[in-house]
Amino acid sequence: YLALAATNQTLTVSGAYPLILSVPGTLGILSNAAPEASYQNDTRIIQIAAYLKKPPIGGFLTAQIKVAGQLFQQVTISGTETIISTSSSNVIRKNDIVRLDITQVGLTFPGSDLTVILRS
Repeated sequence: YLALAATNQTLTVSGAYPLILSVPGTLGILSNAAPEASYQNDTRIIQIAAYLKKPPIGGFLTAQIKVAGQLFQQVTISGTETIISTSSSNVIRKNDIVRLDITQVGLTFPGSDLTVILRS
């Protein structure tokens, strides 16, 4: 089963499951673009993947994963890609807030339907 708890507009996830941050629709430059989340326990992230339904045109899409207000990982997807993946060994501490900011989008078309997955 998936252990989730919603308190004060923050989703709390068990470290045994991936954390999925999703931004549906046409993208734009946004702070806190996906619902905030946290982990129930200290959790080591081993992989971060980002997916787009439609890639940006005329530039890159850049998103920043922030933990406790600090940059945890930046992901950049070019106009020729819809999927990127990177390994990680960073730890997210129990109850630290995880958020997603979109800091750059394509100029002709910004890209659409962003999903970022943190795997532990």
